[in-house]
Amino acid sequence: MSAGASVRLLTPPGVGGIAVVGLSGPEGERILRECFRSAGRGGGPVWEPGRVHYGHVLDGDEVLDEVLVACVPPDGGVVLEINCHGGMVPARRLMELLVERGAEEGPPSGLTLGRKLAKLERELLEQLIHARTERAADVVLVQLSGVLRDELERLKGMPAGEHLKRGIERLRATVRYGRRLVEPATVVVTGAANVGKSTLANALVGRERSIVHHVPGTTRDAVTSVASVEGLPVIVVDTAGLRQATDEIEKIGVRRALERAGACDLVVWVFDHSREVTDDEQSYLRVLKDMPLIPVINKIDLEEHLAAADVRDMLSLDVLMTCALTGRGIEELRRSVFASLVGAEVPARDAPVVTTAALAEALDAVAAKIDAGGTGTLLDALLRA
Repeated sequence: MSAGASVRLLTPPGVGGIAVVGLSGPEGERILRECFRSAGRGGGPVWEPGRVHYGHVLDGDEVLDEVLVACVPPDGGVVLEINCHGGMVPARRLMELLVERGAEEGPPSGLTLGRKLAKLERELLEQLIHARTERAADVVLVQLSGVLRDELERLKGMPAGEHLKRGIERLRATVRYGRRLVEPATVVVTGAANVGKSTLANALVGRERSIVHHVPGTTRDAVTSVASVEGLPVIVVDTAGLRQATDEIEKIGVRRALERAGACDLVVWVFDHSREVTDDEQSYLRVLKDMPLIPVINKIDLEEHLAAADVRDMLSLDVLMTCALTGRGIEELRRSVFASLVGAEVPARDAPVVTTAALAEALDAVAAKIDAGGTGTLLDALLRA
């Protein structure tokens, strides 16, 4: 006799910050309802196609995970797609609980996520699966719980005027933060040779990746790592030291370092506390004068020959002081990188945040036409697609 419900993993093991478990069969809805507690008001959930339910899965009194449940009605039945935290342990515990409640485990299958959801929810679910940090997953999950759609529906129902304009602008102000959570920024760590760039890059990433040695010119090519900086996914690039190279390979490394720095989102320029700024450093700094830049004086454990005031006067920027070997100043650097990439103010945890490119473009179009009215059609197309 076959089980009344089948449970299987829909996403590849170990991919992204979210795993998706599929539950199907005539008993699936009942089984999940027994161990799901909705975070919304009212009684138990009614699994409606096109809606996403936010809540927690419980094993008795123990909360196993924070989840989102999407109801997908394929031909001949219903599939409940349960989005839990990524990694095999949370997904495995969830599947074991459902099996204990009467489901039968099936083989992993290809992702069928969001087949009947609106365009906005489909895009958010896709972002949730590929979230690189807990902060990113948490923000997208809150949007999927209904916060973002509710705000868009509220704006769509408002008449053209100053209130609508301010509401649109408030939402557009979250785009920078939201997009950085799902599209990692690139931060290039650069400066002269032997100032401690690789050690600083390793400290910023949180693990040893670059080869660290006292001999100048050790890093001949860019070394790239993905890091979580205050919960923000960031691609950190450690580059070759900028100086007058003596061999062809090092010249290529210096050229590539300048190219990467000139095309990144943020430059962390490292100076040496134990010596003055050289003419070469000033020359290369002029090349990057228009780039967003954080100046860092490293090796503050050594005797001072370069003061923060000197660099501040040269660049008209606040200067950070670090010792990458001991970790001193690294947390301040992380906070500065975060603020430089997303701004000083971060939306509240339960606030609507724009993370999708399609919504950002739609809001730009609404803002451009707000004086002429007729904004409802633009938002309606996004909400109903």
